[in-house]
Amino acid sequence: MKALLEQLIRLQELKFAKQEHEAAGSRMGIRRIEASIQEILHALPPSWARLVQRLQGEGQPAVVPATHGICAFCRIQLPTSMVQEIRKSLQIHQCPCCARILYIPEGGEMQALKRVSQSGKGGIARFSSRSLMIPRLKARDRDQALEEMVQVLARGGWIQDPERILQAAIYREDLVSTAVDYGLAFPHVRGVDGSGLIFSLGLNKKGLHFGAPAGRLTRILFFAIIPQAASGFYLKALAALVRTFREEPARRRILVCRTPDEVWETLVDLTRETFP
Repeated sequence: MKALLEQLIRLQELKFAKQEHEAAGSRMGIRRIEASIQEILHALPPSWARLVQRLQGEGQPAVVPATHGICAFCRIQLPTSMVQEIRKSLQIHQCPCCARILYIPEGGEMQALKRVSQSGKGGIARFSSRSLMIPRLKARDRDQALEEMVQVLARGGWIQDPERILQAAIYREDLVSTAVDYGLAFPHVRGVDGSGLIFSLGLNKKGLHFGAPAGRLTRILFFAIIPQAASGFYLKALAALVRTFREEPARRRILVCRTPDEVWETLVDLTRETFP
């Protein structure tokens, strides 16, 4: 059962990856993603394959954690006997309310520690903070960039257990790169409880090799912490950020910023009309 559950989770992540590339208007890597999805679908029992595809419409998760006896998707309190069975991993269980497939992650569910204040703000300012702006990423490669952005979140008190967050982000990038056109990348960790959607922005003017095809460099990185309930909205947010930064003048404006305050003010201004 554990192997089946791992395949279901991998299928879910691949389907999310496809939805993210589609939302970004990027065809890069979609054929490879589709091939990997089909490979897993053919290996799964047909009933489970159909269930994941049905539940994961509109960017919603099909497989979610059950920590503290609660379904992470619909927040219903699960029967104690069911939680015990889920922990044994002898069979696959579904939430009696939302029908999501349930599992208990090793080490418990990843947690964010605070929310962005949304009062009186528009655009991406509802989901970020000037303390999360990094005008000069020092990283020289993908994993260093991820670690640098995770550490900014940790030092600011936004997340706990940064090592788990980092490993989850690396796992996601190893599955399929989040780099898209226009020198953009959208690394993220999905299913983090305790917060709303959170964005951090890092800039590397020289560019990093982040997995984009043909050796293209990535210069603008949005790192997102995505709670279960925000999976669908995240796709809209990603599409809005791509619409903003596919324009060369917008990329030039953000890349010349020298301080976190400059990055913040420019980002808020650029996304005021485009962000949902």
